Amino acid sequence: MQSIIFLLLMGVIALAYLLYQQRKNIQSLEETLSELKEVQEIKEIKANLKGRDQERVRIAKDWHDGIGNSLSTLRLIVDTIQPKNQAAHTEALSLLEHTQREFRAIIDDELLNGFSSESAIKHTFSNWQHQFLLGDITLIYEVYDLLEYNDCSAVLKAHFYRITQELLTNVIKHSKATKVEVIIKEKKAELQLVIEDNGVGWSLDRQTEDGLRSIKDRLKVLEGVIKIDSKENKGTKIEISIPV
Repeated sequence: MQSIIFLLLMGVIALAYLLYQQRKNIQSLEETLSELKEVQEIKEIKANLKGRDQERVRIAKDWHDGIGNSLSTLRLIVDTIQPKNQAAHTEALSLLEHTQREFRAIIDDELLNGFSSESAIKHTFSNWQHQFLLGDITLIYEVYDLLEYNDCSAVLKAHFYRITQELLTNVIKHSKATKVEVIIKEKKAELQLVIEDNGVGWSLDRQTEDGLRSIKDRLKVLEGVIKIDSKENKGTKIEISIPV
């Protein structure tokens, strides 16, 4: 009788062990499937972002070849005109030169990576300062301690550039701010971006989430994180961290 009880007990223990192992195997399989799904999702995000960026470059090249050449031709025509009103002619020529410079800066933003190095970032922000002033917004920026950045991949730099560009575009379009401060630095093996404005604040609704989707997609590729602190009529602070 004791032998039978012992055998039954061993059988129960063996069954419990098999069930435990099966559960572990299922859990391991679920984790593997989850990882594969995330890898596939990141691949799809990368392909989508690459397609969008290539399309932006194509459009920029078309603009450069079309509008850029038209502006150059117009400049030559204006140069050869013998004006009756010299002051008006000089003003028109100055306006045309200004338009050419602004157009060239916009196209360069699309065709070149303005964040290829620390010095390039500072140069890009210097150009952006002028564009912000046209919208009556004061742009203040600090870029420092980018010790590892120059050795980062071109992919990281391109995504970081687009993230910063899109966030600042949102400030211009929606914040109604008069001042925006930007800090870019490295700290503890992380590339950090802080953008703070004195605008009306964000309402973190469905529309805002849709507007941030491209930025979040890029951050997912870079394994970065974003934190948004916004209060109505008290401005918005956005903090982004990306491992380098």
